[in-house]
Amino acid sequence: MTTNMRREAKESPDCVAKFLESETTGIEKLAQAMRSSPGGACLTVARGSSDCAAAYFSTAMALLTGRLVTSLPPSLVSVYHAPLNFGDAWLVAKIERAEAIGKLESIIDAADAVMVARGDLGVEVGDAALPGLQKKIIREALALKPCR
Repeated sequence: MTTNMRREAKESPDCVAKFLESETTGIEKLAQAMRSSPGGACLTVARGSSDCAAAYFSTAMALLTGRLVTSLPPSLVSVYHAPLNFGDAWLVAKIERAEAIGKLESIIDAADAVMVARGDLGVEVGDAALPGLQKKIIREALALKPCR
């Protein structure tokens, strides 16, 4: 079985650098909103097992905000139905499944912010549909929860 894991791992630093350069304004707004909120931590929440995007997000936000940012194992909620108390932590939902598109409003409502797992979502919907869905997710998230 051949995978792209080695190539993707080698390309990751450049991809993250390009993303950070192209999305500086949005990232800075989100970091400022997190810094000015009373919450002490940020949790990324996702259903899938791929956590690369959440790891990059966690690193960037921890560096920009000085707060603990970590990823919640999806099985705690989806498999074990754990009654978790997040307190005042920020919740960042990672959109990585096609089925989440039909539930965007409720996901955005439950989270403080959303991020798009382009690789996972792209596998499910195809590369041609991905940019349109990413724009839809961003539009709906900004409409329901604009960065202040």
